[in-house]
Amino acid sequence: MFRRAAGRGWLRQQFVPSLGASSVAVLSGRDAPAGAWRTDPGWRRLVAIHRLDHLDAADSAALLAPTLVTEIR
Repeated sequence: MFRRAAGRGWLRQQFVPSLGASSVAVLSGRDAPAGAWRTDPGWRRLVAIHRLDHLDAADSAALLAPTLVTEIR
């Protein structure tokens, strides 16, 4: 359901704008953000998109260690 709402622009059109002006929203996903995040004149100057590559086993373990997750499948 969340993915469908995000796909329809709900995040960009309703949720993020409802946050306070001093808020910072970090969105992540497997797919690149919709083109509207990059092409809309209002969002284009506010959004920074960063591609993250796959983590190797050591980096994954270091990232998960503080969460007490001990088994990586």
